[in-house]
Amino acid sequence: HDVLTRAFGESMTGVPATTAMHFRNGAVAISYVATLLLKLVERGTVGLDDRLSTWLPGIPHADQVTLGQLAQMTSGYADYVLGNEEFQKAFYSNPFRQWTPEELLRYATSRPLYYPPGSNWNYAHTNYVLLGLALEKATGRDMADLLADEVLGPLGLTSTANSFTAEIPAPALHAFTSERRE
Repeated sequence: HDVLTRAFGESMTGVPATTAMHFRNGAVAISYVATLLLKLVERGTVGLDDRLSTWLPGIPHADQVTLGQLAQMTSGYADYVLGNEEFQKAFYSNPFRQWTPEELLRYATSRPLYYPPGSNWNYAHTNYVLLGLALEKATGRDMADLLADEVLGPLGLTSTANSFTAEIPAPALHAFTSERRE
């Protein structure tokens, strides 16, 4: 049952927010993929100490990195977003481009590891793109279906879905306002 379902504030100046509006959940999706990983570990489909190379042998350093390190962001992989000027230039030149996971990974996995896997931590979207691809290979199912069946559905998150485009389904909750705040 719902603990609280309520909307506060405005979506845009003069447009009240409603509970029917859609919005990006951003980094919350990381917890969905981590939950999926742990469910698959519990079933014995994969292990936290399994090497990434088991499923993605062509990825640089995959023989050194485990699924658990990807989930904990201790793999050492560079991020394809944060501090990645090459990606930022490509992204800003076409912000509505639909990127494939492989295209995103090219901006990160070709770079040296920041540190030996498991010896440090850095936030990198790269980890969860790799983890998602590995879990798809391990199960033979695509991530959207895996998440819907294993995580989102059981949580009752029936309006939560993957998107490869910048479009937010209507009605959209906008995360900005035209008001200036000092």
